[in-house]
Amino acid sequence: MQGYGVIDTGWTGHMDSDRYFDHPSLTLDAAEWLVDKRAKMVAVDLLTPDMPSIKRPEGFTWPVH
Repeated sequence: MQGYGVIDTGWTGHMDSDRYFDHPSLTLDAAEWLVDKRAKMVAVDLLTPDMPSIKRPEGFTWPVH
């Protein structure tokens, strides 16, 4: 199907550890590239494609969502 994709980072291997909550995230450039390519849906093996909660600065605006 055109416009759909899965990003498999392998991070599910950390699911049973505290490290899971310090997951990788998509950069704003990567998210904008997906929009430019007209991606309709992207699945990730993370809690969120945005920056992990433990790294978010005050005023975080969920730029990747």
